[in-house]
Amino acid sequence: MLPIFLVLLASALCGVGVLLRASHEISRLLAFGTVIICSIWAFTMAPWFIQVLILVAVLRMKRLHSFIPVEAVPQTCNNRRVD
Repeated sequence: MLPIFLVLLASALCGVGVLLRASHEISRLLAFGTVIICSIWAFTMAPWFIQVLILVAVLRMKRLHSFIPVEAVPQTCNNRRVD
């Protein structure tokens, strides 16, 4: 028997396909809602070691970080660099 979290994961991936191809706003909203609900449900139904793998994969994604460390931003004063 196929685990339920794989069925939900497949549903979420199909929802992403519909989301990318939909031309109407209501179709996109419904597909987005399906993706969110199926992804969360699949995550909660997955065994703990798969949850850990998903968590590690998400934490390793650099583009999900919405902030830039303060050290990486040069500070300027009157168009001159302040050190």
